Amino acid sequence: MPGRSVVFGRLGAEEAGPGVFARLPEVKPDDTVAVVRQDGTVVVFRVVSARWAGERARGGVRAFPDTRSRRAGGPRPSIKLVARGESSAPGSRSPAGDLVVRGDFAGWYRLPDFPGG
Repeated sequence: MPGRSVVFGRLGAEEAGPGVFARLPEVKPDDTVAVVRQDGTVVVFRVVSARWAGERARGGVRAFPDTRSRRAGGPRPSIKLVARGESSAPGSRSPAGDLVVRGDFAGWYRLPDFPGG
């Protein structure tokens, strides 16, 4: 499990409904995000930073600063979520840009450990 995982998705709505990261701009420091792995484990990460890149960054919009601290003692799992923003094309609701959210490992559990899992 050591190392960093990177997950890409979309913020905006698609034909089938909201993008996988539609609510990602709502995260705050110390919120948690969870990833269900194919082997039935759920890895939980604590959000440590989020920033906009692209046109939103040039517009001065930031979710919150990078407050991640460096930890000694070898690699630990971490995650980077990269959410593609809306287009800046005419008629678009918002400027283009990517939201990059970083998280540090907080814990894990197995789905079968819970009723109905």
